[in-house]
Amino acid sequence: MILHDSIFQIYNSIIEIVFIYIKYGLVLILIIIGILTLLRLRGIYLKKKIYNNNEMKNQDSLNQIRLILGFSYIFLGIGILFNYLIYFMIWILDPLPDKVAFYLINKIVEIQNSLNLDFLNTGSLNLINLIFNFLSFLFFFDLLLSVWYLIHSYNLINNPKGAFLGIISGLIGCILFGFTAFMPYFL
Repeated sequence: MILHDSIFQIYNSIIEIVFIYIKYGLVLILIIIGILTLLRLRGIYLKKKIYNNNEMKNQDSLNQIRLILGFSYIFLGIGILFNYLIYFMIWILDPLPDKVAFYLINKIVEIQNSLNLDFLNTGSLNLINLIFNFLSFLFFFDLLLSVWYLIHSYNLINNPKGAFLGIISGLIGCILFGFTAFMPYFL
């Protein structure tokens, strides 16, 4: 039984370390995407100035969107790095109806306690909780990527099923596992 509990503790510590790496990887990706977006905007601006092309002048509204998008990516990366955006998202997304899977696990534990069974101990419950939190992150990230694809895809007119399928699966997963269940592990 002691070996059983130590294995669960090892798994729990590994998953918590994975969350830390995911946080810093996500921050790095967001800041790099923001910088590359701003550098692309700078190249378009210089090309417009050098060639004095009338076609480029018609893209001024698109350039403003790229400027806002580049700064927002950098803001998101810095916000996740210094945790203020995570606290804000927890505060905003907490009232949403979610965590159906956690409710089911709590009911199973109540049934187990009422029948005096011992198939779920504390270590296994912590591992299940961490796995559900990781699934919450994956579905939340799927939802964000689907929205990003919906906004930025030029082929969406030909095949909108992919974006909407991603949004629907992300919403169902977030309702099952929670919109904010993974966020305390990013703090």
